[in-house]
Amino acid sequence: AAFLVRLPVTSTTGETPLGQWSKQIFGSSPLAFGIGKINVFNTQDLTNHRRELVLYHGAAFKALDKQAAPTPAPNLNWSRLSDSQRYWIVAQKRRMVRMNVGCDREFFVQIAGQLPIGSNLDPASDLESIVYQVSYVGLPSADQLNAYEVNATQKAPLCRARINARTGAVDEFVFLQDGLDHALIEKGYKPILISKGAEAALSYPCRRDASFINTIIDANATLQPGTANIEAVRTGRHLLKDRYGRFQIDCLFETLKLTERWPSIIDHALISPTKSNCTAGITLLAALRKIAVRKTTTRRIQESHDRAVEALNRGDLSSCLRASLEGRGHYWKYILKPTQGNSLPAQNVSSSKDGAAPAQIKPVPNAAAL
Repeated sequence: AAFLVRLPVTSTTGETPLGQWSKQIFGSSPLAFGIGKINVFNTQDLTNHRRELVLYHGAAFKALDKQAAPTPAPNLNWSRLSDSQRYWIVAQKRRMVRMNVGCDREFFVQIAGQLPIGSNLDPASDLESIVYQVSYVGLPSADQLNAYEVNATQKAPLCRARINARTGAVDEFVFLQDGLDHALIEKGYKPILISKGAEAALSYPCRRDASFINTIIDANATLQPGTANIEAVRTGRHLLKDRYGRFQIDCLFETLKLTERWPSIIDHALISPTKSNCTAGITLLAALRKIAVRKTTTRRIQESHDRAVEALNRGDLSSCLRASLEGRGHYWKYILKPTQGNSLPAQNVSSSKDGAAPAQIKPVPNAAAL
C-alpha cells in the first residue's frame, strides 16, 4: 500500500511529466519509493535487512574499536528528519550494504550532516558527539527456514563512526573484528582480514595490482599460453575484467587466491625482471602509499617506491622488481591477520641468482578456496 501511494499513475519510468515530478519529489530508489519496477525479493535488496543502524551518545565510548556498545541513547532519534532526509539515508544505506563488506566511511560522510538535525539537540546541550554503529545481522538460511527451525537473531558490531553532534563531521571511523569476520563469511570468504586494515582493504587498487601481476606472468615463459600453467594465465587475465557486482574486496580475494595457489608468481627469484613489471610495480606502490594505513606501513611502502624508482633510473631492473614486491608485501601484511603469514607475497629471495631461468610455476595442492 505504501508503494502504491507513491507510484506515478501514468508511468513507472519517470518519462512522463507526472512521472518526472513524482521521481523528483519522492526520490529515485525503485524499491524504497515505488518509482520504477518493484522487486523486493532479490538478493541485493534483502541484504538491506542484514545491517542494523543504532545511535549512541558519544560520551559513552572511549575507544570505538574495543568497547562493547552501551544502551542506545533514547533521546537520539529521527523524529525531526524530513522525508527527503530519511530517503537520503535509506538510499545511502542501500548502496553501502551492497558493496564490499556492507559498511564504509563514505556512508557516514554522506549522512552525517543529517544526523544533528534528527538528534533533538537542545541549544544548551553538552552533547559533543554521536556514535553511529552498523551491526551485522544474521538471517536464517534457506535450509533452516524450510525446516522451521527456531533461531535466535545473531548480531555483531561491524563498524562505528564518531560524528560531531554540531557540525556533522566524521571524526573517527573503525571496523570491529567480530562483525567483519561475519561479513566476510557471509560473502563466502575466509575471515582473514584484520579490523585495523579493513578500510585499507576496501581501497585495494585492484586494476594496478592485476596489471603488475600480469606483467610478471607475461615475462615468465612457463606461464605463456600452451604450457601446463594455462590456468594460472587465465586466472591472471581474469583479474583485469570488470564484472557487475564485483568490488575491491572481491578482487582482493581473487588476487590472494591466485598468489596462494601459485606462490612462485610473486617470488623474486623465479621472475624475469623487465621494464614492464618494474614500471607496473612502481605504479602500484604509488597507489598503495596513498591508502590510509598506519604511518610505519606508509613509510615502508614509500621507501620501497623510492628504491624502485632509483633502481629503474640506473637500469637495475632486478632491484626495481625486488623493491616493488617488498612494498606490495607491506600492504598485504597490514591488512591480513598475523596468522595468515603463509598468504603473504614472497619477500625473501632464495639462493638462486638473479637472472636465472624462471622455474615452472607449480600450484599448491588442494589450495583452499577463499
